[in-house]
Amino acid sequence: MKVLGIIPARLESSRIKRKPLFKLKGVECLLHVYYRAIKNTTITDIIIATDSREIYEIARAKGAKVMMTSVNHLNPTERMVEVKKKYNDYDLYVLINGDEALLQPIDINISINTLLNDKHAIASMLLTKYSIKNSYSDFKIVTDVNKHILYISRSDIPMSKDGKANEFLKAYHLMTFRPEALEIYDSLDPTPLELIVQHEHLRFVENGYKIITEIVDQNCVSLDEMSDVPIIENLLESDELFNDYKDL
Repeated sequence: MKVLGIIPARLESSRIKRKPLFKLKGVECLLHVYYRAIKNTTITDIIIATDSREIYEIARAKGAKVMMTSVNHLNPTERMVEVKKKYNDYDLYVLINGDEALLQPIDINISINTLLNDKHAIASMLLTKYSIKNSYSDFKIVTDVNKHILYISRSDIPMSKDGKANEFLKAYHLMTFRPEALEIYDSLDPTPLELIVQHEHLRFVENGYKIITEIVDQNCVSLDEMSDVPIIENLLESDELFNDYKDL
């Protein structure tokens, strides 16, 4: 089985300027993701897909495979579609968001196996338990009894009648796609809820396609806001993987 890991990296970000190159403990956020992803032995190849010549040169200098992609993509999945059109002979495509600086390589296997074990799903998404309220940069997920996504929201869902719900499920943007999933995504128009929430995978949900989920017990704090920086850096201090690549 051939598996292509794709790390989309758009230089500009609305909340953190030049986020892929923002340094956490002295290492660019994107390179944290790359160094951690290459420790996984299931993925056949990993490609950083970027719209920035600066990112391209920095990543190439570190030995990464990099592909220049359009500056017009609105989200990581669109960027994946472009990569898939060039590299179209893989059995699975894994999205590894470029801001998941605490990525655990074993989670890539969990993502892949979660999809392979569900014949009805075209993609898989990992989830983590989450208790921070009113964080609109974090996407909360609700699923059906078969672990398929019902809805993706920036609001706190599900919410109890008394408003005292204290735990949610948050999207960990490590996803595995069957090849046809990216083809389907490319063929569909943006959907109403997708446009409101600004989460592209609602496009699948609104059209009736299944995304299977699995909960993992990880401190996968993505770099979304500046308030995430001290949290991530504190976790990196005791992270064994970080010690392996911090001086590269």
